[in-house]
Amino acid sequence: MFRLLETAENIYNRVYAEILSYKLASFLAIVVIFLSRKIVRSLHGGRFTRRSLIVGPLLYIAFTVIADYGIGFLNTVFAILAFLFGMYISIHTGKGVTFYTKNDLPYYKRPLWVIGVWSVAFIGRMIIIFFFPGYTDSFFSVLLGFATGLIIGEALQIVWQNRIAASKKTDVKDSNSLFLSLIKKTK
Repeated sequence: MFRLLETAENIYNRVYAEILSYKLASFLAIVVIFLSRKIVRSLHGGRFTRRSLIVGPLLYIAFTVIADYGIGFLNTVFAILAFLFGMYISIHTGKGVTFYTKNDLPYYKRPLWVIGVWSVAFIGRMIIIFFFPGYTDSFFSVLLGFATGLIIGEALQIVWQNRIAASKKTDVKDSNSLFLSLIKKTK
């Protein structure tokens, strides 16, 4: 039994050492995947669906929680307060979302500055996690919480604008038609 535990510990140590030996490649892979997706979504917008309004913000929350894991109680409180402040700012000034159609399908674009702030905060936090694991500064955690709050507030703003359109149109049969009342037709 003792030998089995010793072997399991050796396997764990070997895997951990292997991951650390490739931390630059792992970091670059994460950054390239996130940035390429962000650039494409920023330039072309995203399709408006209920799923995109639920899954996207939940992923931002999940990435923020995972990136901020283990930052300490006080830093967590600051990050939560920044998140709430970001939601407040975005809800009250969240007119930056652009709605449009492409091939008669509804799309929307978020403001570039919100995506930029979140990306910088996430990459900064990843740099700290990968290359300075003992560093406990909360700046990027708070910034990441704030930017995630901005994104969640924008999602709430989109839902709110969709409901306004729904209240103005009572003869509409589906959510895509509701959305079309908010957008400008483009080709």
